[in-house]
This record gives sequence, C-alpha cells and structure tokens, in this order.
Amino acid sequence: MNYLDRKGWSLNEEFPNPNVFVFSREIQNSEPITLLLPAKESFVDFQQRIYSALNTLSTIENRSSELIIKDINSYESDADKLEIRVISSFASDGSIPLSYASNLIKGLKNLIVSAAYTEEYPQRAFKRASQKAIGYSNFFKLGQTAHGSYIVTVESGSLINDDVEIIIEENTAITEPFSRRVMKRIHKSIHQIESFNDTENKLDDLVERGYNEGLNANICEALLSLYAEDEPIKLESKIRYSKMIENSEKLPDVITLDSSDYHIIKAIAEALREKKPEDVEIEGFISKLSSNSGSAYGTINISTMYDNKKHSVKVELIEDDYKRACDAHKNEKQVKITGVVDTTGKTWEVMDLKKFQVLG
Repeated sequence: MNYLDRKGWSLNEEFPNPNVFVFSREIQNSEPITLLLPAKESFVDFQQRIYSALNTLSTIENRSSELIIKDINSYESDADKLEIRVISSFASDGSIPLSYASNLIKGLKNLIVSAAYTEEYPQRAFKRASQKAIGYSNFFKLGQTAHGSYIVTVESGSLINDDVEIIIEENTAITEPFSRRVMKRIHKSIHQIESFNDTENKLDDLVERGYNEGLNANICEALLSLYAEDEPIKLESKIRYSKMIENSEKLPDVITLDSSDYHIIKAIAEALREKKPEDVEIEGFISKLSSNSGSAYGTINISTMYDNKKHSVKVELIEDDYKRACDAHKNEKQVKITGVVDTTGKTWEVMDLKKFQVLG
C-alpha cells in the first residue's frame, strides 16, 4: 500500500466490493490504468492477482518484478538492510564453507559494533568497544540469504522511536535514528575504500578526517576479516534504506571491493593506528553511579582536579569494577583511572579505559 501511494497510485475508497482494493493512476498520453489487489491472502486467486499486478508495475516502471518486490519490502519495513554479496569460486553454487561462514558472521558483527562505537565516539582507532556498543549489535539481526553467488543480509534495529531529541537554546532538533546512522557510517566507510586513489586522495587526509563520517581502524579490520585466505574474492555491498524515513546520503547503490583492496584496507588500518592518543591518569571521588537493571556494566562520574581546574569525568566500567566503585563510593575512597580521555565536552569521557583502581 505504501509503495503504491508513493508511486502516485490512488485508492478508490468508494469501490463497493470490500474483497478488492482498486488503485488507479494517470499515465501521460494514455487512459488511466487500474490495478486490482485482493484484500485477503486467503482468497483462492491471491497469488494470481499479485503476480498480475507485479507484471503491470514491471511494464509501467520498465524494470524487473524482483526489483519492485525489494522496493515494496523497503517501503513496508521499518529497518534498513545491508546486503553483502560474496563472489568467489567457493561460493559459485550459492553456498560457502563453514570455516568462512564463521569468519563472515564474526566480521559482520564486528563491523556493526565498530560502526556503532565510532558513531558515538568518532576516533581513528579504539582498543575495545564499550559494552553498550556490543549490546547494541543485538538490535541487528541476520536476515535471509539470497540466491546468486552468496548474499547475506543484516537488518538494523527498528527505526521507529530510535531518534534522539537535542535541545539547543530552547529549540528542539531531531537527529536521525541511531540505527540509520550506523548503516550510513558502514556505507560511507566502504565507499571511502572503493574510491581511494593514491593520485586523487592522500592517505594522510583519510587518516586525519575519514573517521568523522566513515571508517576507522576497527572498521577496516572488520572488513579485512570478510576476505578469505589464499582465495580471490569480491565483496559487493548494498544498503536498502527503509523508505519510512528519508535518506539524505548520496552514495552509489552498489559498492564493490575485490582482493586487490585487501592491501589498501590493511594499509589504511595500520596508518590509523600509528597515531595513538596518549593515556591520562585521573584521581578523584565518585560523584555519581548509574547502572541499568540486568546490565553487565555500569557508569560512574569522577570529580577531579586536572590542570588546576575542576572536571567531571564519565567512565564506563565492567561489572566487577563497577561493584568495586560502589564500595569505594560508600566508603568515601578515592579512585584512579588510566586511559584515553575525550576532553571536548562539558563532561569528560573515558574513551579507552586501561586501568581502574580504588585508592586507600
């Protein structure tokens, strides 16, 4: 229904037969065309009517029924879909070895986790993702594989109620759903690699600015794991954005990486990791504790003096360290953290925690 409405078809709501949906559309230099759809799947002629309607749409739009079906699904779906097509001799029959399948699934999960963490905390590389980013990957799910070489589909979480309100000087701005932003970062990252050319794009430029909207070292390493050892392979990626929310990204529909790109991705990852931020040591008392019910991690805020100024530093801790932090707060003991700290905001945040200690 949504697809037909977006394509300019009008529903005749006054049609007397409730068992049939009647749509019509004006065609330039032609009589209006009528499309009949059965109201229930249980009708005997349901499949025949749907097949006939698809043929009509295929003729009018001058494209295959398969593409139209995919578009219909994207209009009805509240999730974005990432398709990875594996083209190789070992996948020519539409199946892949279990050993490669294991790497593929692990690599796709790492790709989602890396993109999610980098979307929250843009940086060239990180040592380990937060528990929040790892947990967020559970909102994504593996969809059905498709025929033709080997195609695996990853579906995002629902885009509904996944946006965030930001209030700036009493004005409210709505950001894109986080799931959409993660998908766009993946799409942008793969495009950055595909379009990379030593004569047109300098590696230093990509290292300095690429992570702001696209790839970082961790995303590169996740992509590297999608390749197979000693086997030529081509990876085609396509993201089918849900039509429920408009997509502003203007990138190619299909992005292709082949075996020769492996060394480019590896070089980019190594260059991104060469510039490592320095560790900082911070001591202070815990001013705030917070933890979600059933979660394996918690967050604390440390009140500290740094460079003769008072700061609040937010730290995410694993379960055991969070319990120690609760005891330290109860007993009024200072704590000490060592790690990479983002100092750009009003509240500082520890991006890469190396060590957590209770003092005294």
